[in-house]
Amino acid sequence: MSFQAQLDNRSPFAAELLPMPDGEGGERVLIVARASFAFALDGTLELAEEPEPVRMADAFTGAPGLSSTAAEHDLALFKPRCDLLVNAEAHAPYGQPATEVEVEVRVGSLLQKRAVVRGDRRWVDDRPSEAAPFVTLPVTWERAFGGSVGTGEDLVAELRNPVGVGFRGARSADEEVPTLLPNVEAPGEGLSAPHRASSSSTPTPVGFGPVGRGWQPRLPLAGTYDESWKQRRWPLRPRDYDPRWEQAAPEDQQLDDYPAGERVQLSNLSPGGIWIFNLPHVDLPAYLLYDEIGDLRGARRCERVALRVDTVEIDGPARTLGLVARASVAVERGRPPLRDVVLGHPTPGWLRAKRFGKCYLDRGGHGGTDPKRPCFWL
Repeated sequence: MSFQAQLDNRSPFAAELLPMPDGEGGERVLIVARASFAFALDGTLELAEEPEPVRMADAFTGAPGLSSTAAEHDLALFKPRCDLLVNAEAHAPYGQPATEVEVEVRVGSLLQKRAVVRGDRRWVDDRPSEAAPFVTLPVTWERAFGGSVGTGEDLVAELRNPVGVGFRGARSADEEVPTLLPNVEAPGEGLSAPHRASSSSTPTPVGFGPVGRGWQPRLPLAGTYDESWKQRRWPLRPRDYDPRWEQAAPEDQQLDDYPAGERVQLSNLSPGGIWIFNLPHVDLPAYLLYDEIGDLRGARRCERVALRVDTVEIDGPARTLGLVARASVAVERGRPPLRDVVLGHPTPGWLRAKRFGKCYLDRGGHGGTDPKRPCFWL
């Protein structure tokens, strides 16, 4: 793929401009931005002093393939919905040891999710022991119901969470997790007896972080990679590929769209007990300039696209908020190429000069960026 476009990032966010295959034999240009915010001591939200760059690869909590996903890359061309992801620890109220704590994530009236977090337990005569008191406990997939038992052809796994604990007596994939029963459970779905192949019911794994790409119910959305695909479609993606495969959040943490300005409340997922904030508003356009005359006056063709926020990442221990916004445009074969992408809000005068290939006189001292049009507001 020949690609020579330059990114002029006038936003306060990290951003990348990347050529990508579209899975159907064509090419697209991905414009992706990552906004990084931090919570001050008084709880107010502000731009992070050290913004996180656009993520180029998945990160894992342990060995790749043998642990849960800590964070996914930002290179998806499109997400149909908006992911809400939470990296969190359960905190006992008032910092006093507790054996059981209910935690909750709420986004206005759009999303409400609860889980029960219990201290470490073991089996005593096939019954759960009393939970050990705790003050802080990580809320991870390794501590939720699931797991894998056996090896090789005898391997059996809870496909919704193969790194968890309790499935047919499985130990957690995290060797530092001592409990024999899940710490994190859905309300009313706790194990009352050891889970076996003959068990009549199986609890629902509960987590707030990314669902593995190869886990259920996400995996089938990737499509069918069989012999027919090898013979007729490779290297293109399968015809039954579903773009929902790009959604990393559990299904009950996916929103129809980014809820700008909506109130977020986390309960018992921070030392203070209740953590409340409002999601920022984001206005992030990109101006695409082509090597092609776009009007009778001789100006270069210019198109405007709006980046859409489709990922919200809340990190409780780090006290940070990350937003990912993206847009993609098709590479038009046989037409003059895309040369410049301007991200943010340039002034009309600067953009006009850029289109006509003329110098811009910066009388305002803002470098051609419009100070009256912020890319975000709180």
